[in-house]
Amino acid sequence: MPLPQRLYQLGKVLRQVIASRPQGERIAIIGAGGISHWVGTPETGRINVDFDDMFLENSYKGRGEDLSELTPEQIGEGGSGAHEVRNWLGVMGAMGDESGEVVAYEPVVQWATGCGAILWKT
Repeated sequence: MPLPQRLYQLGKVLRQVIASRPQGERIAIIGAGGISHWVGTPETGRINVDFDDMFLENSYKGRGEDLSELTPEQIGEGGSGAHEVRNWLGVMGAMGDESGEVVAYEPVVQWATGCGAILWKT
């Protein structure tokens, strides 16, 4: 699994590519994945709302670089499935230190995961 810093750096490269595109072009970047959740373990169904809150707050405040410093063990505090946040880190690298807006968050017990969405408009 790639390190969080590596994915954040990939997002920064993506930002450079987008900046080189013709002005006026509309581009959407989507990073999808659950936040806290445990898959195939005795803890399946557990949701770590504190982890989700920490991750979402730092995300929307443009602190992706700080989040990219999380170790795999720290990400693991959100569960075996929380490693999906690496997808989000690529988007954060592309957004730089831009602030976004949390448009949704719900610890969805039926899906056994913390689900959220952040919107960046630049």
